[in-house]
Amino acid sequence: MSKNKELKIYEFLGIKHFKKIIMKFHYLMYVPLSYLLPKEERQEFYYNVRTNYKIGKVSELKDIKTFKKYLYFNGAIHSVCAFLNFLLFFTSLNVPVFIINLIFFLINNYCVMLQRYNCIRIDNMLARCEHLERRQKERLQQSLQEDEFGQHNINHKIINSKENIEKEISFEEFLNTASISQLKEYMNYLRNLQEGTLSETMPLNKNEILEMTLKRKKASQIRFIVLAIFVICYIIFYEV
Repeated sequence: MSKNKELKIYEFLGIKHFKKIIMKFHYLMYVPLSYLLPKEERQEFYYNVRTNYKIGKVSELKDIKTFKKYLYFNGAIHSVCAFLNFLLFFTSLNVPVFIINLIFFLINNYCVMLQRYNCIRIDNMLARCEHLERRQKERLQQSLQEDEFGQHNINHKIINSKENIEKEISFEEFLNTASISQLKEYMNYLRNLQEGTLSETMPLNKNEILEMTLKRKKASQIRFIVLAIFVICYIIFYEV
């Protein structure tokens, strides 16, 4: 069965209406919790924080892929619950218990279908967008490579605060491993260095930062040594 036909089956079974109900339930569940936050942080909590039910803020495709893992997690939980509901059918001793168990069985099955429905839609979107993101990343990499300032005038070092490790990396290594958002942010830090800042630190993730320092210190040390040698030679020859 093709994925498009599978989507149509889910829609025929009313998955869109079920989704609206779930999202309203999610909103009602999180509203009381949001009042524990300062007023200025509530909107950030509603729209930008990722949960098992909403994708949150998206800056690149990897954020969507991360949310897809949340869907798999949800699907696994509801699959286990649906299986337990199925087993309880054989132990239901009276009609009310049977009906309650049936309701939860249907809810868990619809939750599993909803996760599958969303995963298929995400896969379809990723198939359309991944080559566009790849082209965008290639353009950013090419733009940075054409700017020789970053290649020849900056030392790059990754500092891991959790493991207390510092690692020197080359300009090319950073370009190949950085995400699109990191490349864009790097361009902003690069402008600051070009305007005269001696060093900049850019956060890469929760534990790592990229430290960028100009190579002026080494150049100034070399100039000082050359000048010192020149002065010494001048004094020696002058006395002779």
